[in-house]
Amino acid sequence: QIWVPDQDTHELRQLTRTREKLMKHSTSLRTQIRQLLAGDGEACPHTDLMGNKAQQWLKECHARLSSGAAICLRAFLRSLQGIAEEIKGLDKLIRKLAEAHPVARQLQTIVGCGPLSALTVVAELGDISRFASAGHLRGYAGLVPKVHQSGERTVIGKLDKSRRNLHLRRILILMAQHFARYMGGEDWAIKRRYWRCLYKHGPNPAKVSLGRDLCTIIYAMWRDGTEFNPERLAGGG
Repeated sequence: QIWVPDQDTHELRQLTRTREKLMKHSTSLRTQIRQLLAGDGEACPHTDLMGNKAQQWLKECHARLSSGAAICLRAFLRSLQGIAEEIKGLDKLIRKLAEAHPVARQLQTIVGCGPLSALTVVAELGDISRFASAGHLRGYAGLVPKVHQSGERTVIGKLDKSRRNLHLRRILILMAQHFARYMGGEDWAIKRRYWRCLYKHGPNPAKVSLGRDLCTIIYAMWRDGTEFNPERLAGGG
């Protein structure tokens, strides 16, 4: 059965997905600026092109560029500044909506989950009751690997991308990244699984594994109407 999001969910998706697209445009512009500078023999030493130090450096660099490169740099920077302002405005609205949404408030009690992550999860899932289990949610997010069976032989392959929600998958991986930083010295089962996967397979598979665990946590919290409880993560393996 095909689930159709209601008007509120549709509008939330438009909002969070538009911000995601603007961030992609911003990243693309930053790359093009660095390529433009490199073509004129300049390399910006600063990570954030919108930071104060980077902006000061770009002003000084502008005078050293060829006339064509200088014109292009100004155009790129104006576009980048405009996108930054739009993202800032969207972030303000997202924070307001996340504060007013009961499920988004619940999800923000998860360590490392901010208003944007919480509202994105709410927008992409819409109604938790349409998922029979946390396993169905993990599959919808595209975080479950394909399993190939032949007789008694079972082979676990790459992630099953046939029914994935790219927006949900992306935000869950980002949440896993932040969650991993906040786990600290806690003795949690999911932390032990994360580190085992990290040492055995590397950082990306470890984040995917942690993202699957976050699906279980999110499913239980939303279904039961509860906040994040670290005590429930202790024990187990």
